[in-house]
Order: sequence, then structure tokens, then C-alpha cells
Amino acid sequence: MFWGITPYGETWGCSAADNVVESIVNWISYWDKPRTETGALIKLFKSDMDQSPLKLPLS
Repeated sequence: MFWGITPYGETWGCSAADNVVESIVNWISYWDKPRTETGALIKLFKSDMDQSPLKLPLS
């Protein structure tokens, strides 16, 4: 068994069977997308991505 932690601090495990590499790659791919604590996808709009702190006006 291989264990890991989700970005929200929940323990995750996968069997060390023949497809362990595929399971880990799928897990990383799953959490690489913007998700909530429950794993639901967050729909982002291009305008959300344009709000970089580097582009905000300085006070």
C-alpha cells in the first residue's frame, strides 16, 4: 500500500498492485485540476486568471 495526503490534508492510499504507477499518476492528475475540499471541480474563467497579484495597482 502507498499512502499520500491530498492538498486538503486527507489521507489517500492506493494498492501496490501492478498498476501502482498508473494509480499515482491518476491521483496527481486528479488533484492538479482546481478542486474544492470535496474533490468537486471548480470552474474558472479566463478573467479569474487575469487577477495576478503582480498586475494589481500598487497603493
